[in-house]
Amino acid sequence: MTEPALVRDVAATVRGQQAELIVDGVRHPITAATVDEVREAVFVEVTRIAVEQRRTVRFPIEENGTRWHLAVDPDGTRRTEYSEPIGRPQNRPIPNPPAPEPFEPEPFEPEPFEPEPNEPEPAAETSPADVRPQPPAAEPESPAPGAEPAAPSGPEHGFDPTVGQRHDGPVAPSSEPHDQQTPQPWTQQAPAPTPAAEGDVRYGAAARRPWPPQQPAAPVPPNQAAPYRAAGTVPGADSDRPPQPDEPQPRHAVSFLPPEQPVELPTAQAPQGFFSRILGRKNEPDPALLAAQRAEAADQALVSKHWPGPKTIAVVNGKGGSGKTPTTALLAAVFARYGGGGVIAWDNNDTRGTLGWRTASGGHDRTVLDLLPATEELMDRDAQVGRLAYYVHHQPEDKYDVLRSNPSLLAREQRLTTEQFLALHAVCNRFYRLIFMDSGNDESTYAWLNMIDAADQIVVPTTTRPDHAEAALLLLQALRNRNAEGRELAERAVVIVSQADQDEASASTIAAGFQQLLPPENVVTIPYDRAIRDSQLRYDRLNPVTQRAFLRAAAAVAGQL
Repeated sequence: MTEPALVRDVAATVRGQQAELIVDGVRHPITAATVDEVREAVFVEVTRIAVEQRRTVRFPIEENGTRWHLAVDPDGTRRTEYSEPIGRPQNRPIPNPPAPEPFEPEPFEPEPFEPEPNEPEPAAETSPADVRPQPPAAEPESPAPGAEPAAPSGPEHGFDPTVGQRHDGPVAPSSEPHDQQTPQPWTQQAPAPTPAAEGDVRYGAAARRPWPPQQPAAPVPPNQAAPYRAAGTVPGADSDRPPQPDEPQPRHAVSFLPPEQPVELPTAQAPQGFFSRILGRKNEPDPALLAAQRAEAADQALVSKHWPGPKTIAVVNGKGGSGKTPTTALLAAVFARYGGGGVIAWDNNDTRGTLGWRTASGGHDRTVLDLLPATEELMDRDAQVGRLAYYVHHQPEDKYDVLRSNPSLLAREQRLTTEQFLALHAVCNRFYRLIFMDSGNDESTYAWLNMIDAADQIVVPTTTRPDHAEAALLLLQALRNRNAEGRELAERAVVIVSQADQDEASASTIAAGFQQLLPPENVVTIPYDRAIRDSQLRYDRLNPVTQRAFLRAAAAVAGQL
């Protein structure tokens, strides 16, 4: 199974007994009976993300006008890194102790110096202006009446957010009696906290206590504040002036890995005759052959690409016999062979779809109707991709899977509702990177309409028969007029024109008509091949010219993803 998608952004907001967890822009509402349970539910979800990602997840959580910046490790460890009032600049805790107030010495006049007898004369007389008194050692200021003493800086202040938890270092004693705190309701207004030292909060029941109350930090004089440094700059260096010759220059680490080598396209080799080999002569490569080999290598590299997130490609034409099923199977084979699997062909046809008849069986006869009751189980976080082998049919030669329909049932017995389609599509999205959907001829069914709504790309196959080509043209026009998404799909569509019979005219005439509506590279012709008309569709059974044509068609599809 592929690695889970990288989660980049996590945030949470808590209001009373409700919370909202935002993961990569997707909002997840959370409701519980108590405030502590809401808090714990947020931590449980973030811990699950940390376990799946196998890394520490840092995220902000807002409550009562305060934004807490927390960190959750895969082992369940929680930490409060710092906090800040919402709407104010970020104020991270300063690791150094607060500097004392600037010392202003009182006027001082030295007494005349009289050397004692037998004592040598002073070397030089010091004027009063040259005598600079040294400031006494700074003493901690006494707190104002009624004010709480400031907490020591660093992670060893007296806050203990857990019960019975071992600390790695000693805890400084508090200057006032420590009363056990009880969780405050989230609806109460908490005092605006100041930056807190890092605490270690373990995952468990003891972690359900409120965020720790923070002690006010001592103010830092403006002239003592550390200047802002951008990442990668050297402390003490001024970015607005050039480095001086006598200053140490910053050092940059070098990578020990060799640079990535670009993909080398093949070089054409001209055929060598008998006398050329004897005499050691070499013929010059044919420029046309070299260009053809380079174009083929470029198409192979394009269909081998993996895109972020799953992609759905719908193969559509309202006319039966236009080549939808062969196009679906052979495009899936090309992408699976060159891209390394993760491809499924779904027979989204409730009117006796034949994709299952024309592909290999997986040793069973289960169809989409058998998968439907298991969708909830397969969407569970513990579901494994191997479980899908019970429902899909793997193609050993072409490396993709097939999700069959049931051609033995009437259409009304296997029509999918919108909810059922979305459940099936969610399972395919989770376990496959590319979903090729064969379709029926009824463009009014929920399955067909939902397929169009879920599609990232459409492929419109047709043969050289005029009625098939006309149906493809009308479909593109209908999608243009449907909505903005339909217009975009129609403008990026790939049209595949197959020569239906050996005696028919070339497909170039039909292709030229579609090239007036679409970019020329989005219209591909497929020569006549008897293997396409046979019962079993196998990529290796095609003629080399036909294989090259389907590779070109797959590259056209990949270019639009």
